[in-house]
Amino acid sequence: MTENQTDNEVEETYGLIGVGKEPGGPVEFPLNQVIPGWTEGVQLMVKGEKRRFWIPGNLAYDNSPNPSDPKGTLVFEIELIEIK
Repeated sequence: MTENQTDNEVEETYGLIGVGKEPGGPVEFPLNQVIPGWTEGVQLMVKGEKRRFWIPGNLAYDNSPNPSDPKGTLVFEIELIEIK
């Protein structure tokens, strides 16, 4: 983040490319379009870092009206390849 950026600008300008176990390799996610737990966690990472996120339901889908969304704690293993 530069001196002149606000938190909202960081959320909109940071991008995430994570390595998934699905075929096809890395996947890109704009941080303003993911669950709050991802947005918070990725902003604490540096390029090349690998982490396991334990995201509590209140920062994921617990309040979602969609009955097919997962409830409770979610666990992700990610690697931050690039910040755009």
